Amino acid sequence: MGWLQGATVVRMLLVETSVKQLDGLLEGAGGDTELRTRVAQAYQRYGDLLGGRRGGSVADPEAALQSYGKARDIRRALMEREPNDPARLRDLAVTDLAIAHLLARRGDFDAGFDGVHAAKA
Repeated sequence: MGWLQGATVVRMLLVETSVKQLDGLLEGAGGDTELRTRVAQAYQRYGDLLGGRRGGSVADPEAALQSYGKARDIRRALMEREPNDPARLRDLAVTDLAIAHLLARRGDFDAGFDGVHAAKA
């Protein structure tokens, strides 16, 4: 879709609609760990698409940070429930690094550096 004229507009509409659906899923997830994990993964992917680390970005770094922030919040809560799960730690570190990378790309090196330290912790 990336090579089609107007694809970025279509991609953005799809992302906006999907994020609203994810917000609704998250509201109704309650204690469903598997659903919360999948929603966090989806927010991570949207962050990548919105200006993060994947090709075909729609170049909206603020929306990317919001999406990464939602993924991080969910992943932190999951880590609190399962602090010894290495997959939870890895997922949270991936999100922290994505945020750090995006902040550094926009010139906010101090916040990016803090994000790298958060990922290491």
